Amino acid sequence: MPDDPVRQILTRHFGRLRAALVVRQALRAAAPAVLGLTLAVALGVWLPVEPATAWMRAAAALAAALVGLARSLIELRRALPGFDRYLEQVEGHFPAVRSWLRNALDLEAHPAAHTSPELAAALARETARRLEGTPLAELRPRIEPRRPLLALATALAVFAVLGAVAPARVQRAWATLWNPSAAAPDVRLAVEPGSVRLTPGAALAVRARVWGSAQRPRLMREGEGAPEAISEGSGPGGARTWRFDLTQLTREQSYRVRVAGVQSPLYRIALAGEPQAVSFEVEYQAPAYARLPVQKGAATRGDLSALRGSRARIEALFDRDLEFVDARLPGSGRLRWTAVTPRRWRGEIALDREGEYELTARAAGATPGESRFRYRIHPLGDAPPVLIVRVPPGDVDLPAGQRVPLDVIAQDDLGLSELRLQFRTDAAA
Repeated sequence: MPDDPVRQILTRHFGRLRAALVVRQALRAAAPAVLGLTLAVALGVWLPVEPATAWMRAAAALAAALVGLARSLIELRRALPGFDRYLEQVEGHFPAVRSWLRNALDLEAHPAAHTSPELAAALARETARRLEGTPLAELRPRIEPRRPLLALATALAVFAVLGAVAPARVQRAWATLWNPSAAAPDVRLAVEPGSVRLTPGAALAVRARVWGSAQRPRLMREGEGAPEAISEGSGPGGARTWRFDLTQLTREQSYRVRVAGVQSPLYRIALAGEPQAVSFEVEYQAPAYARLPVQKGAATRGDLSALRGSRARIEALFDRDLEFVDARLPGSGRLRWTAVTPRRWRGEIALDREGEYELTARAAGATPGESRFRYRIHPLGDAPPVLIVRVPPGDVDLPAGQRVPLDVIAQDDLGLSELRLQFRTDAAA
């Protein structure tokens, strides 16, 4: 067998033909893409710099590139031959090798039983020799780079002229072509009042002035919902003013404003002073023997006064959000209170002895403050009943068998459950 078999020679030339066709159509596809890109940049120099015009230019450049690519792919599919068609082209253009080529390929693919291997090898060598001397390269199409190169030269010339006349606009047109959103005017943001210190429960109006964007800004807070932005119209210099109303500020927090990809620094809302108790709601549960209903009351202080042995259930409302509340009782340890809400805390105290209890409240936040309050515990003793005999007013002498009328007044601070009469008769009477 020859060093370069017939099929290998044909395959090599066939691959070169296909490569030439691909390069030719690639150059033809590049020409409209380059011209569309140049036109888009040129339009960007003269048209207003806006997102709408930038998207229009980008769409035009993309459309030109897609049209050129589609046309080149169609032409390439039409012109690109298969291997069998290529063999027909070789046979048609070079009749001198037609019979040699056919016989060699047939014997190579289907060796005949009556043909010796030496004869087949000799035929293959002679066919390969003749193919090497045949100008198969003439079947390759010309690349014809003239038009694509002319389009590229025209584009470079236009870029050079525009760059010399308006370099800044050319640079901006080029940048906005690949990123149309960058064609939007620069957005500036100013936020007032920034970081503040307020009294607990106060309200705050945050104002944001925005230049270069009509979007509605957003106020972002840690762990809180975003309040609605209220428009206050336009001001000097084209700034749009927006207001955010923050009400009932009872905890320290941070906030920032965002609009159109721009955000303000992180501002801090701090609360002035230390935590303060605002009001107390108390329920007294008397001892079982007293058979008293639950008594409720409200006050601005946490002083406790009830029948000894009662239990007081207390709900304390504070001026700000807290993270910890406990009570220290006389002669005992601390009792941790539970949170009903961040501002309202609940605890229970037994009124067993006279004294005071200490309430400790710690505020939530980055710099928590702590306050201590002292309130009085005053258990009330159970007073003895009062008994008054109105009739008879004193000792009386009566005949035998006479009835003695009685008129008695009895009272107690908790009420009476039973009144018994005890009497004794003299056996000698």
